[in-house]
Amino acid sequence: PVQERALDYVNKLNLVNNNPFTVSGHSKGGNLAQYVTLFASDPVIDKCLSLDGQGFSTEACERTEYKEALKRNQDKMYMISSSGDYVNVLFNSAILDKNKMYVKANPVGINVPAYHNPNNVFEMNSKGEILGLNQGCCISLLSYFIQDFVAYMLETESDVSKKQTVCDSLMSMMAAI
Repeated sequence: PVQERALDYVNKLNLVNNNPFTVSGHSKGGNLAQYVTLFASDPVIDKCLSLDGQGFSTEACERTEYKEALKRNQDKMYMISSSGDYVNVLFNSAILDKNKMYVKANPVGINVPAYHNPNNVFEMNSKGEILGLNQGCCISLLSYFIQDFVAYMLETESDVSKKQTVCDSLMSMMAAI
């Protein structure tokens, strides 16, 4: 429902001269940016920047309209995530690997939820002013584990309530660390 509301909003934008524009968002907002980039009918979205945004369900990815939208729009979609982020690896990414950038996370110790903080990808001075992106690196082992675990669970478990319980439990464990 929230994806459809975002799409409805973007489709109703009255843009002067229909100039191209960029959509972006963090976490669920990154997912929404990807969704409207794929499916917007009227506005000209020229780029999508997803910060730590998750992908889409297997069921959604198997739909013909998704596959067609992906072919038309995938090359204008980009992602920036901290190396330790655990949300961007959830579900099936619509973003090409070549358009994904993982950057070194700011030190947060064992505070795993802090890896999902959008400020975690930026180099900042002592006043909290953004100086630029942290240097690039690769995805963390924890993120790979979460990605593989969730993919396996979604592929092998047919009971939707069990899938929900596992996802909720995983997120609760991450928050408790």
